[in-house]
Amino acid sequence: MPSFHNKRQCFWFNRWFTYAASYINLFTGGTTYLWGTYSDDLKKVLGLTQSQTSLLGVSFYFAQAGSFIIGLSFDTFGPRPLGWASAILMFMGYFLFRQGVLGRWPVYLLSACLIMVGLGSSGIYTATVPTNINNFHIKHKGKVVGSLVAMTGFSAAALSAIYKYIFIPNYDDLETRLQVFFLLLALLLGLGGSFGVIFLNMEPKDEDLRRSRLSRMPAIERMSRLSYHEYDNRSSRRGSLSLPNSRRQSIAAEESNPLLINSIEEALDEWVPANFGSLANEFTSKEEYFNVAFPQYKWYETLKSINFWLLLPSSVICTAAGAMIIAIIPQLVVSLGLDKSNIPILVSLIAVVNASSRLITGIVSDLLAKNVSRPFFFVFFSALFACTHTFLSFSTTTWELYLVAIFIGFCYGSVVLLGPVLINELFGAKYWGINYAFLNMGPAGGNYLFASVIASSIYQSHIPPEQDDQKVCHGQRCFKAAFVITSICCAASMVLSLLLWYRTRSLYALKYRGAVVNLKK
Repeated sequence: MPSFHNKRQCFWFNRWFTYAASYINLFTGGTTYLWGTYSDDLKKVLGLTQSQTSLLGVSFYFAQAGSFIIGLSFDTFGPRPLGWASAILMFMGYFLFRQGVLGRWPVYLLSACLIMVGLGSSGIYTATVPTNINNFHIKHKGKVVGSLVAMTGFSAAALSAIYKYIFIPNYDDLETRLQVFFLLLALLLGLGGSFGVIFLNMEPKDEDLRRSRLSRMPAIERMSRLSYHEYDNRSSRRGSLSLPNSRRQSIAAEESNPLLINSIEEALDEWVPANFGSLANEFTSKEEYFNVAFPQYKWYETLKSINFWLLLPSSVICTAAGAMIIAIIPQLVVSLGLDKSNIPILVSLIAVVNASSRLITGIVSDLLAKNVSRPFFFVFFSALFACTHTFLSFSTTTWELYLVAIFIGFCYGSVVLLGPVLINELFGAKYWGINYAFLNMGPAGGNYLFASVIASSIYQSHIPPEQDDQKVCHGQRCFKAAFVITSICCAASMVLSLLLWYRTRSLYALKYRGAVVNLKK
C-alpha cells in the first residue's frame, strides 16, 4: 500500500478517496434546487409578492456572475482552499438567512444571503468536478462527471423529503419550522463540506512532484499535460507543434524518472489512431495531430471562438428554462388549484430525475461518442425543452404536472452535465477553470430574466386589483404566456446548438475516429 507520507506514491491511490469524498461535497452543493420545497411557507411568513419570491429563488444563481473569480481561484490555489472557502460561504449564507427571516430583513439583504449560498455551491462544484476529470481517463469523463453531479439532485430530493415528513408534521408554526430547517442546512453544509474537502487532491506545485504525478497518469492524460506544460500552444491549428528534439534531450537530462520520456510515445500510440499513415497528408507528426484534436485554449482564445458564443446562449436559455420551473413550482400548483401536498413531491421528482439524467446522459454520451458528438445532445435537449414548455402552457391537471416534472428534470440535469464536459472537449482541460467560469456566468442573468422578470411579471399582471392584497393568482393564464416565451427561446437554442454541432463535427471526428472531415474548413 502506498505511503501517505510520500505525495508521489499516494496521489493515485488517493484519487479514490477524492472520488468518494466528492459525493459528500456535491451533496452539500445541491441545496440550491431545494427552494421550491419551502418557498411557499417563506412567502406566507414574510408576506412576499410573487416578484419578491422569484427574486429570492433565483438569487442562488446570481452567484454565477462570480464564476470568473471562482475559476481563477481554482486555477491559482487548487481545489482544497477553494472548497474550504465555499463551505464557509454556504454555512454563513444559510445562517444569516435564518437570522434575516427572524429579524424581517429587507428582501435585498435576504437575497445577498442566498447569493452567498450560491457562491459556496458554485465553488464546491468547481473544486470537485475538474479535480475528478483530471484524475480519471479521458474516455470516462462523461461517466465520472455524471455520477458525481447526480448527487446535487439527490441532495435536493433527500432534504425535500426530510422537510415534508419530519419538519411539516412536527412544526405547526411556519416561522419556527423555517428557522430550525435553515439552521440544519447551515450546519450540514458547513461541516459536511469542510470534511469532504480534506480528501481533494491538490495539483503538485513543484516540477519534481508534477513529473512524478505525470508518470502515474493514464497515458492520454500524461501526453496532454506534458505537451502543453513544456511549450506554449499558440492558437494556430495547422502549424507544426511537435516538441523539438533539443527540448526532449533537455528534459531527459533533467528528469529523474526515465519513464516520463517514454510516456510521450506511449500516449500517442494509445490514443492516436493505428492508421495514422492515412492522416500523413494532414499532419506532419503524431504530436501535431494530438494538438489539433485536443486543443488547449487560453481564456482570451476561448472568448474569440465562435463555438463559445454558440454554446453560451444555448446554455443560458436551457438552464434558465429549467431553473424557472424549479423556482415557480409552488406558485404553479396553487394557481392551477391543485392540492398543495403535491409541491414537495414535485420538487423531489424533479430533483431525482435531474440527478439520474446526469448519470444516464454521461454514460450514453460516452458510449455514443464515436458516432454522436456531445453538441448534438444539446440540440436534442433544447428541442425537448421547447416541446415540454409548450405542453406546460396547456397543462391543468396533476398528472400533466408530474409528466412535465420528469421531462424538465431530465433536460435540466443533462444540460448542466454537458456544459463542463463541452468546455473540456472544445477548449481543453489546462484552462478549464477560467473557461468554464465564462460559460457559468451566463445563466445568472438568464435565470433572473426568465423567473424573476418574465414569469413573475406575467403572474402579477393577472392578479385582480381587488385581490392584490392576497398576492395570489388563480388560473391557467397566470404563467401561460411565460411558458410560450420560453418555448420559443428554447427553439432558438436548438438552432444555435445545431450550428455548434455542424462546426465541431470535424473536431469530434478527429478526437474519436481519427477521421478528417473538412479539416481545413
